[in-house]
Amino acid sequence: MTFNGPPRRCIRLAVDHLNKNSQLDERASRIYLDNAATSWPKPQSVLDAVADYYLNHGSAAGRGVAADAVQVDRAIQLVRAKLSALIGAEDSNHLAFAFNGTDALNMAIRGVLRQGDHVITSVLEHNSVLRPLHYLKQLGMIDLTIVDIAPTGIVDVEQLEDSIVNNTKLICISHVSNVLGTVQPVKEIGSIEKPDQCLFLIDGAQSTGHLPVDVNAFGCDFFASSGHKGLLGPLGTGFLYSSDRAIEQLEPYRLGGTGTSSEKTEQPNEMPFRLESGNLNVGGILGMGAGIEFIETKSVASVQSHLNDLIRQFLDFASDQTGIKVFALDQQNLGAGVVSFQIDSMSPSEVATVLDSQFGIQVRSGLHCSPLVHKTIGSDKLEGTVRISVGPSNTAEDIDSLIDAMAQLMSA
Repeated sequence: MTFNGPPRRCIRLAVDHLNKNSQLDERASRIYLDNAATSWPKPQSVLDAVADYYLNHGSAAGRGVAADAVQVDRAIQLVRAKLSALIGAEDSNHLAFAFNGTDALNMAIRGVLRQGDHVITSVLEHNSVLRPLHYLKQLGMIDLTIVDIAPTGIVDVEQLEDSIVNNTKLICISHVSNVLGTVQPVKEIGSIEKPDQCLFLIDGAQSTGHLPVDVNAFGCDFFASSGHKGLLGPLGTGFLYSSDRAIEQLEPYRLGGTGTSSEKTEQPNEMPFRLESGNLNVGGILGMGAGIEFIETKSVASVQSHLNDLIRQFLDFASDQTGIKVFALDQQNLGAGVVSFQIDSMSPSEVATVLDSQFGIQVRSGLHCSPLVHKTIGSDKLEGTVRISVGPSNTAEDIDSLIDAMAQLMSA
């Protein structure tokens, strides 16, 4: 098919072509198993919340005294309160909205680190942690220690504790590995004796909405997460929780308009405005709020149990297959619906492509933006792993379909 004419016409012709393509109906019934990247499908209530905002409101939050603007601002504060309650934060003003999980992590990392600081992280981490830290190390600003994992896929807590020195300023650890799916001992890490200035940052991108979170019980100073994964919200949403002691050391890494103290050229000092420069993604945040309400109707515990059942169903199959290597090193410590594997004689990208094109099953292949853990477990030699990650909408029938497809694929 050849396109002629302006871009808008090209787009319309492309859509018309797809609508006539019989494969579209087949792909409409796809089985989506990539929830660790972003959740899908979104609950109808999430779609309704976003649509209602753009159709019936549209005002910016915290900008103006019109009735709609005030209503929108109140709705944003209600989401902030719901999210704070979900993670056990006592003061909702300690929770700042971000544009995604990466943005939230940068708020913390770039906000507290100074010249000469020492940072500890692990091989499990996502590039949203590794790259900011590597950048600051390259600048000669920080010293960086990256600790290993035990054979179970759990951070080596003893090595981490031994790595703490007098100028250690920050410890960054994922709550759940986005490759192995293993839940990390964040409560144990939070209780380790540290220098007074040392802060503990948890990357909760894979745990929020899938596992119970209690920032006080974890002993963390920061908890960062996206809003489009376990919270079932739209893309472009995230948040950062900061403790009292973290706020004392935290500087904004983005500066600009907040809708408050507009007569001053200095950034407002009070939270959350200190971190929330620029217009918030109001539609996204309200959608995330609807996602939180959806989770509350089920309870986080029931979501976790459902995800565990689905992953166990897959592992029961995989354990009987000689051609599958599962990288869930501690299969008793999986709690967020994520597991990685390889199939003999096939690259992960080949497996993912065949599952999608032949069976309508969408998984993820590659390094998953976490390169160091692949080097540690040896999966980097075959371009990473195949990752399946389930969500609340997945069913046992979905996993049966995956198992059947893999059995056909392996016997071909």
